[in-house]
Amino acid sequence: MLSRMEHDSIGALNVPAEAYYGVQSMRVATNFQITHRPLHLALIDSIVHPNDHVNMSQSTNDVIPTAGKITVLKLLPQTIKELEKLEKAMEEKEAEFDDILKMGRTQLQNAVPMRLGQSFGAFAHVLKRDIKRLKNVMDEMKVLNIGATAIGTAINVAPYYLANISYELSKVAGISLKQADDSSKTEWFIHHARKDQPSDSRSCITGCIPDHWT
Repeated sequence: MLSRMEHDSIGALNVPAEAYYGVQSMRVATNFQITHRPLHLALIDSIVHPNDHVNMSQSTNDVIPTAGKITVLKLLPQTIKELEKLEKAMEEKEAEFDDILKMGRTQLQNAVPMRLGQSFGAFAHVLKRDIKRLKNVMDEMKVLNIGATAIGTAINVAPYYLANISYELSKVAGISLKQADDSSKTEWFIHHARKDQPSDSRSCITGCIPDHWT
């Protein structure tokens, strides 16, 4: 395989000649093979690298979360659409299986009889609830911390950049984005340290549906 030699502060490393990425990405791919899954193309499409591309009024601490939020906003509509199809299918099975009796189980033991349709009705209800949660999450994801820089204080940020970055990103991404209310962004970091709403919904969706359906 043809390769090129690239350097950073750690040293030199061979990178495939045809690769668009550089030495630091190569180190990550080599040393942190945890999920064995590549980044989603939508995330790559969302990031302007604070060091390599701009390095002006930006930090990884505000650029990466912003890119992540834009990615989520791009992907969620299709996800919600598919979940709505699944919810409809569950409702159809609820009606189809309404006359089939089965044993209901609780605490891993047989309990009392129930209709099979009731089980599918419960799945549909879970999906309906979490679709609503995901739609609410989309509104929260539109609030950005971009401009907060390294520790959330907006230190060394040009006032014009801070006032216009969310507006400019909205035009580029085609999504209505807005800046966090606190101009220093410190409260944003405290408030958004709890990022469990999307993961909560995913856990419910996957946890309440049989394994072989997920």
